[in-house]
Amino acid sequence: MNLKKSTLEIVSAKDQPHKIGVRFCVDADKAFRASVALRAKEDPKNGSTCEPVSANPIARTTVSIPSVILDAGLGCVFEQDEATFVDARAFACDELTTATTDGSRVYPMIIRLECIGDDGDDGSETSTSTLHTLDELPVHPSGGLAPLQTWTQSQTTYVELRTSSSSEWTAHVLKQKIWVQGSSYELQEIYGIDSCANGAPLTGTLADDDGKECVICLCEPRDTTVLPCRHLCMCADCAQRLRSQPSGNVCPICRNPCESLLEIKVVESQT
Repeated sequence: MNLKKSTLEIVSAKDQPHKIGVRFCVDADKAFRASVALRAKEDPKNGSTCEPVSANPIARTTVSIPSVILDAGLGCVFEQDEATFVDARAFACDELTTATTDGSRVYPMIIRLECIGDDGDDGSETSTSTLHTLDELPVHPSGGLAPLQTWTQSQTTYVELRTSSSSEWTAHVLKQKIWVQGSSYELQEIYGIDSCANGAPLTGTLADDDGKECVICLCEPRDTTVLPCRHLCMCADCAQRLRSQPSGNVCPICRNPCESLLEIKVVESQT
């Protein structure tokens, strides 16, 4: 499952800009449950449970966005029903626009996608593979997110909201994490992977870079990422030649040292 960050948007109710909902698209090869929590604190030591922590007790106990189960597919749409839109005025100043930076892990919005792990295995060493269903996923009693189960896989997206002078709301993704077999990993973006698939310019490239070809030979498609800067900018042959040059082992985009290379096979998008 992957929440497509570019599709994440905040929708306001007609003639009531203070009432807001969320909409996004997901690519998934399994059926999944999508859940959203507002102004919640994550507890990584307790299965990444997310507890509502708004300063307003009414918001903590009554603001809840219903979870939805969606079938597998490309471009699956989670679109909150207007009847369940949230009144942003229930939250204290800046609670929906500012994540904490003191290590307490409080976020304005947390979106979680969950599916059943391979074969629905519960991970137990003392039992045979136990099949589970999405209906068995626990539900948080007060609009937060329940602990992740060892027999699930998930992707969690952490979001800050923005509001303009015209009361228009937008979403800004802070980070994404995945949960696999009881362990959590933070996702790192590969800069330029979308452009290689779609033919659009690579973000952060040289001024004369206007395609999806290798920035060195200008012929072969880009399929190799430089680490740790994560620029997808070279073909495999040029990348290997770059590594063999002791004085030139730097990323051709940002000029930072190249510690390793990652070859990526990019699938052309179908329209």
